[in-house]
Amino acid sequence: MVPLKLKGKDAWWTVWVIDPIAGTLVRVVYPVAAITPNMLTAISAAIAAAAVVAFAVGDLVAGALLFQVSFIVDCMDGKLAYTRDQRSRFGGFYDVAADTLRFGGCVGALAYAAAPTGSHAAIWTALIALYPATHFGVIVAGSAWPDRSAASPIEVAASPLALLRAAPSRMAKPGSTVDAEAFAFTIGPLTGHPLPGIAVAVAFNAFHLLTGVGVRTVQSALAEDAG
Repeated sequence: MVPLKLKGKDAWWTVWVIDPIAGTLVRVVYPVAAITPNMLTAISAAIAAAAVVAFAVGDLVAGALLFQVSFIVDCMDGKLAYTRDQRSRFGGFYDVAADTLRFGGCVGALAYAAAPTGSHAAIWTALIALYPATHFGVIVAGSAWPDRSAASPIEVAASPLALLRAAPSRMAKPGSTVDAEAFAFTIGPLTGHPLPGIAVAVAFNAFHLLTGVGVRTVQSALAEDAG
């Protein structure tokens, strides 16, 4: 098989946990022409729907596992498209739509299942509401000011060991939306503490936004001084 084409930098959770699985599975499906990136996107969306149902009925463990299986397949579609050189605007649109459905559906279902009660209910409710706001805030801010220093794509053998060896050099800045999702939709639910998991996710996103604003403010000031 040709080497797997990957982003030069990616989220910590992705490079250490997801890519060794997704990359190996891409090696399996790569020769099967009938399996297309868009097909994988559709499968990812279907599994995400199952995760939404699991969270909604209170089965947090099943919801957490299904969320990550959906994310693994979601990572596979991009890697397969990139490695086969089959990328398209339509594929990118379907991928973003599926991502949005998975995130929105799961955060709503998890909020329903873990609806806060007691004396601190208002605080937890505010944190649940802040999570999607900060999540999409990070995404919009990144679109408004893309990182032009991002690492170039790399090629890695599609094996777990090779992908793990490449992980240290591929780690992006910590606290990405993917890292936040790992706490909100996997670590928190699996440990039986979904609300603290969401709180950590909000903290990650807030840190990401605040540091981004700080860095851009300094860069703007330096540019004005230079001008």
